[in-house]
Amino acid sequence: MQLAHQILLLITLLGFAATCGGLLGQLRSRDPEVTGGMLIGGWVQLIGWIGLSTWQLVGLAPYPEPSTRYVQPIAVAVIMILQLILLAKNRKFTSIPRGLWGILLIMSLAESAIAVIWQ
Repeated sequence: MQLAHQILLLITLLGFAATCGGLLGQLRSRDPEVTGGMLIGGWVQLIGWIGLSTWQLVGLAPYPEPSTRYVQPIAVAVIMILQLILLAKNRKFTSIPRGLWGILLIMSLAESAIAVIWQ
């Protein structure tokens, strides 16, 4: 059981690495764009997070307080879904505005911070 949990966590981390790495890789680019790797990373991250959340909500992973059991997984999933929508909508453009790039980066870092810090 522990191995399955670690595999789901690895899948989620690989998706985060692809998304955040794609964004950080375009830090100095004059015209940042949404790459295919970023979009695939967003999907991988969301699928891994749904698996991890299901694992926790079913009760296979311990929770300190049952009253806050649903808040953290749902908050992270909402941020991931919004980020994935922004990535998918802007994939067709050759470049994206610098502000949108910043929003995508903040969302990527925020979802990871919430997932790690809020335990």
